[in-house]
Amino acid sequence: MLWGAAAWIAWWILRDWVQAALAAMLTPAWLAAEWIDIAERHHASGKWAMQGLLLLALTYLSACYGAHRSPVRRVLMWSGGITLLPLAIYCAADFEWATRGRIPTSAYLIGIPLAILGPIILAWILRGKEIWQLAVCAVWTTAASLLPTYPFHGGLAPRLAPYLWTAVGSIGLITWGLREDRMERINLGIVGFGLTILVFYFSSVMDKLDRSASLIGLGLLFLLLGWFLEKLRRRLVARVEGPA
Repeated sequence: MLWGAAAWIAWWILRDWVQAALAAMLTPAWLAAEWIDIAERHHASGKWAMQGLLLLALTYLSACYGAHRSPVRRVLMWSGGITLLPLAIYCAADFEWATRGRIPTSAYLIGIPLAILGPIILAWILRGKEIWQLAVCAVWTTAASLLPTYPFHGGLAPRLAPYLWTAVGSIGLITWGLREDRMERINLGIVGFGLTILVFYFSSVMDKLDRSASLIGLGLLFLLLGWFLEKLRRRLVARVEGPA
């Protein structure tokens, strides 16, 4: 907390992108750590902290658009781009396998609105009227709390839900990048979609085949998927570079 407050004070005085980057990273890290500490004390899941950080990463990623490309906005964009995929993977696959407890209602009434409204307010400051895209992102990130707790057990729907969630997010990120001519969002969306297919093959298809067939299938998947996604990425990036 003290480091985050010091970074905000330093940024307010110096107005430098270094202090802005420290404040942008340390403040949400402190808030997420507080929620995870509460969750651990009650043997509950800390996924809501990760969902809030995921929405914040999307907000940071959207800081650069149009003519708005200041150094502070660029460092926010890089921070969001670096953390986006790891946070999405965590939210899609809940790694808390222990017995679940229940977080107190008072913590929910404070933590959940802060996790959702905090990034939305920041998006309004950064983007003004172009905030509706972050509202859609908020719906998508909140839907992660509806994903099955144990996705690898049960019927077909619990198994497919995390992959559908990440696929929808990847396609949405690609579409968003095309709309605002941002290549980094297209690239991240392509990578996210490719990872979704690879993880689905490893977790749901590979174990149903014998060893030789699974390895052959993996090689073909790498070749075909890599060729198709790279060809698609280059075509989409060319569409963005044309207007730019």
